[in-house]
Amino acid sequence: MHRSGPSLRVLLVVAAATLFLSSSTSRGEARAEGRGPAGHALNPTILESTDVTPAEFAEIQRAIDDESWEVALGLVRKRLAGTPAPVDEASLRLLEARLLDRLGRYGGSAQVFRKLVDDPGVGVAARAELHDLYVRRGNFAAADLLTVAEEGRDTEPDLVRLRAYSLNLQGEYRSSAALLEVPSLQRDDPGRVLRANALLALGERDAAERLYLAVLEESSERRVRQAAHFGLGQVARLRGARAMRVLQNERAIRLGAAPWAELDLGLGLRALGRRGEARERLEVVAQEYPALASTARLALARLDEEEGLAEEGLEHLVAAITGSFGDFLALTRLGELLAQEGRGDDGIVAYRAAHEMFPEFPPARERLTRALTTRGRWEEVPEEPAAGETWQLPDWTWDRLLDGDLPYHEVVADRDSVPLDDPRRVVLALVHLRAGSAAGAIGWTEGAGPEQERLAVIRAEALESVDRNEDAIELWIQLLDAPAARPLAQERLALLSFEENADQAQAYWDALFAENPQRVRPRLRMARRLEDATRYREARDALIASQESMWLSAKERRRVEVAIADLDDLIEEQEEQQIE
Repeated sequence: MHRSGPSLRVLLVVAAATLFLSSSTSRGEARAEGRGPAGHALNPTILESTDVTPAEFAEIQRAIDDESWEVALGLVRKRLAGTPAPVDEASLRLLEARLLDRLGRYGGSAQVFRKLVDDPGVGVAARAELHDLYVRRGNFAAADLLTVAEEGRDTEPDLVRLRAYSLNLQGEYRSSAALLEVPSLQRDDPGRVLRANALLALGERDAAERLYLAVLEESSERRVRQAAHFGLGQVARLRGARAMRVLQNERAIRLGAAPWAELDLGLGLRALGRRGEARERLEVVAQEYPALASTARLALARLDEEEGLAEEGLEHLVAAITGSFGDFLALTRLGELLAQEGRGDDGIVAYRAAHEMFPEFPPARERLTRALTTRGRWEEVPEEPAAGETWQLPDWTWDRLLDGDLPYHEVVADRDSVPLDDPRRVVLALVHLRAGSAAGAIGWTEGAGPEQERLAVIRAEALESVDRNEDAIELWIQLLDAPAARPLAQERLALLSFEENADQAQAYWDALFAENPQRVRPRLRMARRLEDATRYREARDALIASQESMWLSAKERRRVEVAIADLDDLIEEQEEQQIE
C-alpha cells in the first residue's frame, strides 16, 4: 500500500478534528473549500492528469461551483463513456464516487470506491474515502474490513490511522490508543491527534495535553493544528480554566470553519459572563448548523432568561423541539421558564411531555411532582421509580445538559466498561447525537434493542440521520411496543413511510393522536409534510387541530393562523384548477 499523500492526511484530520468527531458542515462551507460532505475535494483538479479537454473541464468546474452535483456527475460519466477512452480513467472514477456520495447515493459511491482501492494512483485516497463513508454511516464492520492488513504489514501507518479513527468513534478508546503506539506513528501528526483524543476520553489529561502541544509545536498542517487547539480547549475546560478554553476555541476557529468549536466557544463565553459574544456565536450555530441547532438553542434560551427576555427564550426552546428523543431537555426547560413567568399550568403540560418521553429523567419527574403538589393535584403526581430504576448521575450532568452544555469527558469511559443498562450509555450516546456525530451515537448504541428503550431510540434516530432508513424503520417498528418510545416511533414511521405509502403514514399519525391528542408539535410537523405534498385541506385540518392541543407560544399561534389563511388560498386555487 502506498504511503499517504496530502489528501489522505487532510481526510484523517477532518475525521479527527473534534473530540466528538462531528462531521457537521454547512453547504456554504463545503462550497468554499471545494469539498464534499466528508471533506473530500470536489474540485476537478484531480483531472489534470487526464485527457479531459479544457471545455469539458470548465463545464465540470461550473457545475461543481453551482452545486449542481447531478449535472457534474452526468458530465463525468459522459467523458467516461466517450471515445477515445480517458487516459486516466481512475481519476474520473474517483470524482464520480465523490459526486455520488455528495448526492446521497451511498451504495453507488461505495461500489465505485471499492473498484479503486488497489489502483496505484488513486487507491490510497479511494480506500480512505470509502472507509470514511462507512464510518459516517455507522457501518463499522465494513470499515474495519478495509483496514485488515496483509500478513507482515500490520503496522502500515495508513491502515493503523484509519482503524484507530473507527475505534475512537465506537468508543473503543483503549484499543485506539494502543494501535497508535507503534513507532511509525510516534511523530505522525494525525496519528498523534487521534491518540490524544483517545487518551483524553480515558481521563489521561496530562498525556493528551503533551501530545496536543507537540502537534502545535511541530505541525504546519492547518486542520491538524485546528484539532489540537480544540483538544487543548477541552483539557482546559476539564480543569476549570475557562479563559484558556475560550482562547483555544478562538484559535481553532481562526484556522477555518469548525462548527463544534463555534458551539464550544459560545458555551465557554457564557461561562465567562461574556453574554453578548456568547449569543453571537450561538446564533451562528443555531442558524447555520442544523445538527447542532437544538443544543445551541438550549444555551440561547438560558441567556435570554438571564437577561429577562422570557418570550425570546420560549421561542428558542420551541425551536429546539424537533421530534427527537432529546426533546425532553427542551421540554423540561420550557416548563421551568413557563413556571417562572407565572404560567404554571402550561409548565405542567411541558413537564408532563418530558416525563412521558423519558420517565427515568430525574429533573422532569421532580419538577412535575413539585408543580402538581403545589396545586394540590396529588392524584396526578407520577409514581416514584422502583428501586434500581433511578437514573442518578451527578447533578451537574443533568443540569448542564439542560443548559445546552455537553459534559462529555466527565462521564466517559471505554465503551466495553459501560454495560448497555448503565445510564452513562444513554448520556454518552445522546451527547454524541446532539454534537452532530451520528456515527458516534451508533457506536455507543451498538447492541441496543427494545429492552434498552432509550438507547434504541437514540440508535434509530442516528440511523435515520445517516440515511440508513431501512435499518431505522426496522428498529422503530420494534419500539412500537415500548410505552415511552411509542409516540416518537409512530411519528418517525409516519414521516419515513409518507412518500411511498401515504395511507400507512396516516395510520401511524392517527394512532399517535388517538393516544396523545394533546401533542401539538407532531401535528405541526405533519401539517408541513402534508403541505409539501400539496395535500392542502388535510394540512389545514391538522393546523386547526393544533390550535386546541398542547401549549403554543404566542408567536407560534400567529404563525399557525397565517399558515391556515395561506392554505385557504391554496385550496381555492387548487379547486379552481380542478374545475378547469
